[in-house]
Amino acid sequence: MVENYGILSLLPPLVAIILAIVTREVYLSLLLGILVGTFILNDGNLLNTFVQAFDIMFEKVGDPSWNIRLVFYMLLLGSVIGLAVRSGGSAAFARWAAERIHSRKGSQGVAFGAGILIFLDDYFNCLTVGSVLRPVADRFRLSREKLAYIIDSTAAPVTILAPVSSWVAYIIGILTDQFNANNIATGPFLQFLYTIPFNLYAWLALIMVAITIFTRLEFGPMARAEKRALMEGQVYDPAAIATPGDDLADLDVSERGKPVDMFLPVLILVVTSVLAMLYTGGYFEGGKTIAQSFQDTDSITALFYAAFITLVISVGFYRVRGVLYVNQSMTAVIQGMKSMLSAVLILALAWTIGGVVGKLGTGAYVAEVVNANLPAWLVPAAIFLVACLMAFATGTSWGTFAVMIPITVPLVVSADINMTLALGALFSGAIFGDHCSPLSDTTILSSTGAGCPHIDHVRTQLPYALTVAVASLAGFLVAGLVSSVVLALAVGLAVLVALVLALGRLNRDTIELLGEKTARPNP
Repeated sequence: MVENYGILSLLPPLVAIILAIVTREVYLSLLLGILVGTFILNDGNLLNTFVQAFDIMFEKVGDPSWNIRLVFYMLLLGSVIGLAVRSGGSAAFARWAAERIHSRKGSQGVAFGAGILIFLDDYFNCLTVGSVLRPVADRFRLSREKLAYIIDSTAAPVTILAPVSSWVAYIIGILTDQFNANNIATGPFLQFLYTIPFNLYAWLALIMVAITIFTRLEFGPMARAEKRALMEGQVYDPAAIATPGDDLADLDVSERGKPVDMFLPVLILVVTSVLAMLYTGGYFEGGKTIAQSFQDTDSITALFYAAFITLVISVGFYRVRGVLYVNQSMTAVIQGMKSMLSAVLILALAWTIGGVVGKLGTGAYVAEVVNANLPAWLVPAAIFLVACLMAFATGTSWGTFAVMIPITVPLVVSADINMTLALGALFSGAIFGDHCSPLSDTTILSSTGAGCPHIDHVRTQLPYALTVAVASLAGFLVAGLVSSVVLALAVGLAVLVALVLALGRLNRDTIELLGEKTARPNP
């Protein structure tokens, strides 16, 4: 059993999450959560509390295998975005898209489709879709909160459903150890494929996005954000803290920009990302299929390579086109990096509090409490709830996989429960936390990509994510009784639709306002 600090281990994430939502000040809230955690770890010694907090931060941010590479990837991607803005490509693309997209519904549909198509990596999805489509969304007075929600809902939920993604290799690696230890004959990759239909949260999250786009059924803070955007033309709350990405508004924009100046860097980034993932996965060394290479890829390193190559080619392309001189490109590069600093700081704090709750054993404690003494038919629903709580409190689905898979597999074997159903419930719960926790990487990056204040994204998205989670829970309760994925999905979908209709009735005036006749584009 993993050592934990009991109920005290819940305090740091609760402090950070509650304060962030109530005060809308994410930096201080995360820092206080970190200090509360290290205070517990050091038995109230104030000096050691302070020292350990920053030791954990340096360790997490400096992690050479992942975190520091993500930081540099974000900075490089910010530079590419800065170049696209400075070249006039973003503005030209917005004008080009506005001639072809004629409604708010259309702008949302394009964002939804683009998010589904970019399934290889959730980080790449969050930053690319938002930065490309933000000008189009602004033109049709789509709130930044709604754009961030669409981006976030097509990041982790899509990536976990794709058999070829960076996530698959990680999950299979953990499953392999547990399957060997418990003498399970089914191959881990095949078992992962079996779980895809049972990943109720991922499927219902995507359906929820489609419902809000094509029926205009909005509720809660999201409905108010959409109403503000339409009535006042304020695509984000003007009272909010500085919005990620808005530093680029200070750039002088070239008048020679054309849509190709936006399209080409994105195309280069996509192509080089795929090639770099194959390269880091060993495809070009021979002996591996494309699928195997994607499973073995070092995704964050591949994305860094792709962003650097895209940056170099873009600078040369703009110079050849006569759009930007090299010194102008360098100004845009630095400004683009600056636009990412807010997100980098939030990530650093999120990683640090993740390290703190790891030392406190928060995940193990939650699993230990909720999984105790349950009847077999309730176990899938309980696994889902535990994974939801753990991923939301820690902000990491991968950390939840690491803690929960070694607990779930032996539990399922000893209780003779459907392995596919149990793992589907685990993956669903982990995706819920990754999708909506204010500590989650993808939540932070979705805010950044959409140019939405982070806590505003969390506040508006959380009611939608909780609605999907309730519907998923209903599905897992049914599946625990009958082990039918069709019936589980049907029940989950029915509950989801019923909840959205009921909650939508509370915002009927806003729903009517969101009709196409009121959606006049900004000039």
